Parts: sequence; C-alpha cells; structure tokens
Amino acid sequence: MERDFLNNTDRPEKKLFCEDEEEHGSLSPTDLKALAEVLRQRWDAEPISTASAVRLSVLLTDTGNYMQAKEVLGSLQQRHLGITYATNPEIRLQLADKHLELADIYLIVERYDTAAMHFHEALSLVPAHQQAAESYGRCLLMQEKYQECKDLLAPWVAQHPQHFDIYVLLGQAHLGLEDFGEARALFLEAHTEGERLCKDRANLLLKVADHMCALKKTPSHLPTGHLHE
Repeated sequence: MERDFLNNTDRPEKKLFCEDEEEHGSLSPTDLKALAEVLRQRWDAEPISTASAVRLSVLLTDTGNYMQAKEVLGSLQQRHLGITYATNPEIRLQLADKHLELADIYLIVERYDTAAMHFHEALSLVPAHQQAAESYGRCLLMQEKYQECKDLLAPWVAQHPQHFDIYVLLGQAHLGLEDFGEARALFLEAHTEGERLCKDRANLLLKVADHMCALKKTPSHLPTGHLHE
C-alpha cells in the first residue's frame, strides 16, 4: 500500500508534503499512515536529516501519537551524536520547538513532570529561548515548585535583563517562598520597564507584595540595581 501511495501520480507532492502542518487534517487516516511511513523511509535513508524527522514528529503529534513523537526526537538527537546536532543552531532550534509543542500538550493533560522534562530539553538545546524559559517557569509555579522556579529563572534574568515577563514569574516564585521584599523589587521593575500587559500584571502582583510586606513587616524598598549584578 505504501509503495502504491508513493508511486501514485494522482497524489501530488505538494499535497502530501504540505508546508502548512494544519493541512494534516485534510488527509484521510490511510493517507496519514502512509505519509508517516514515507517520512520514516526518508529518515532511514538520511539518518541525520532533520527535515524528515521533524515532519514525522509533527505528524505523530498531530495524530495523537505523543510517545512516538517523543521517541523520534530522542532518536534524532542520538543520531546526530553531538556533531551536527551540537554545532548547527538551526537544528537545535527546530528540536527545541518540537519539545515545546510536546510540553504544551502534556500541560493540557496535566502531566506536569513530563511537560517540565520537555521544557528542560528545549532550554538545554537553546539556552536563550525566552518562550521555553517562560513556559518552564510557569510549569514549575503550577506545581508550587517555587525554589526550582527561582533557581531556573534567577540566572536567566541576570543574563537577559530586558525580558520583564520573566521578572514577573521570578517574582511569583519569591512570593511562594515568602520572600516578599525581593518579589516586590521584581514586580516594581517589571511594572516600570515592561510592556503594557506585563505592566498590568506586575502592578496587580506588586499590590499583593506590598500587602504581604506590610503584614510581615518586611522591608519593601530594596534597590533594583542588584538584579543585574
């Protein structure tokens, strides 16, 4: 059946290998199965080719085969053996984005530990990936793993001082740790320097931090300059 699928001229390559991943929904289950087999064959023929492996992982994710998609990504990393994979930024970014897609799916079904594993993999591949850092931080906050969130985001803020959305997440980690003065300093800086939505969220949390500082009688006027040391 797969050979007939490959040789059938009534199935143009444009339809089969569409650029828009959402077009997977227009294919029948039989075509999806055959497409997966085509991608596997192409990947086997070129073991370190990223394109076929990434397309296969997307297809598997779109059809609900999440564990198989994860295995494809893991296998691709093994096949690169630290050579092309370690030195090619495009490959690293493609793999990181696939890990983010899988992590988001696991968040939906509340498999937080598995989601966190994929966020960690994405950041390992591209340490400056802001979306990965934010999503990983939120995942840890959802699990009330405040110390882990702080340990993740504090170095990130020091290295990327203009990403104020992450200040807010780090501030929430400090709130969870009852370090209200430090949380306030982070929220204040995000409120002062961030974009509109970031400002609004930081302002709400700043009021929470002020209230908690008052209750705990914690100094709430820490200088913000130390955040960038």
